[in-house]
Amino acid sequence: MFYKRPESVLVVVYVVSDDVLVLRRRQPPDFWQSVTGSLRWEETDPLEAARRELFEETGLGEGL
Repeated sequence: MFYKRPESVLVVVYVVSDDVLVLRRRQPPDFWQSVTGSLRWEETDPLEAARRELFEETGLGEGL
């Protein structure tokens, strides 16, 4: 059985104009959330996991 690692990351993307990036989910309708995800078992750096999640969920962050 596969178990998720019990450590997660949450990414807040903001700009100087005080805008914040949130993602609109398809299900449930009208549900908004930040970029989040779990560390993979082989990952040791939460910052790397945050970069990976940001790219996976938004396509942003290449080269960060």
